[in-house]
Amino acid sequence: MLGALATAAAPTRAGIGQVPLPDAATLATQRAQYLSLAELGLRQAQRHWWNPRLGWYDELKRSSAARPLVSVWGAVPLFQAFNGVAIADPTPANLHAANEFAIGAERYFNPSLRPVAGFGSYPDLRSPERAWFDDNGWWGLSFLDAFRATGNPRFVRDAQRAFRFIAVSGWDPGAGGLWWDTAHSKKAGESLASATLLAALLYERTGSAYYAAQARKFIAWADANFWNPKAQLYPRTETSATPMPYVEVPMIVASRVLCRADGDQDDCRRADALARAFRAWFPPEADMGPQFDAVYLRWLLEDYAIEGDPQLYAIANYNAQRALQNGRFNTGLFQRAWDGSSITDHDAARGMLRIQAAGVSVLAWLAAAAPPA
Repeated sequence: MLGALATAAAPTRAGIGQVPLPDAATLATQRAQYLSLAELGLRQAQRHWWNPRLGWYDELKRSSAARPLVSVWGAVPLFQAFNGVAIADPTPANLHAANEFAIGAERYFNPSLRPVAGFGSYPDLRSPERAWFDDNGWWGLSFLDAFRATGNPRFVRDAQRAFRFIAVSGWDPGAGGLWWDTAHSKKAGESLASATLLAALLYERTGSAYYAAQARKFIAWADANFWNPKAQLYPRTETSATPMPYVEVPMIVASRVLCRADGDQDDCRRADALARAFRAWFPPEADMGPQFDAVYLRWLLEDYAIEGDPQLYAIANYNAQRALQNGRFNTGLFQRAWDGSSITDHDAARGMLRIQAAGVSVLAWLAAAAPPA
């Protein structure tokens, strides 16, 4: 196996607040190895998924599809992997790679979407095809992280374009709430979470009261209309009450960011209450699927950066160890679920770029985060 990592024995299943944390020396060693493996993982993505004819990454290894390039959702973890590596190790080469990927990510902008333009599901579209509002949220957040990594202000404008599409085209002006897609098939927790966090971070970045008002509008609607009272968390959809980590944690961070920006105690209390409910509801193992769990752990580490709670880092570190122990083939590519099961049991297909990139993204963001003292 490539890149042997200093690992501790996986802890037995426990409450989410009981995950062991390695000692400081082990954490320092792991952090350096996470960075090395993340940089290797990006090179592997280039080697196995790059399409030189079309100048972008394919969805699948050895793809023969008419549209072979990776979908916007499939590219989210790769976008975040480039950002995390550039923040962890801001060499000229890593900064250039992050900047070039983010510029390439602008190819998903579809000016034909109505009533306002936004990011579509495939590069270079110029027709009003179905688009997803949660995809625009995750893409916009990735642009903000690209700005954080590179300082290039064009990426803030890209994030604003993504948010405008969600706020104008994705909000139901009648009953309220955010649609999952332009077909208005359902109200979705993923759209709520990504858009609310994007609005909060754009407020903090730009100081525009518009973004704070939008974030609090989304939260107020969800608290009144989109709530699982048993879990004290937000549901998956209007018809599925199931909470999901990659919905709950971005909502926690959105309230933390609003609290940090304004000092509004309602935001602070909401964040704390959601965090307590999150820990009570979910186990430490992230097993929804690597493509989903990479998003969850990215924002769990952001909550750690704000709160400084070592247990948040411990959860992310524990799942990185699981991914390394169980999720890789002997080639070193991430192509299994992190519990070692087939990726086809986790809403993915064999050979998908998103599975490789999800593992790399988690390593990159752990490398970018300072371990607890």
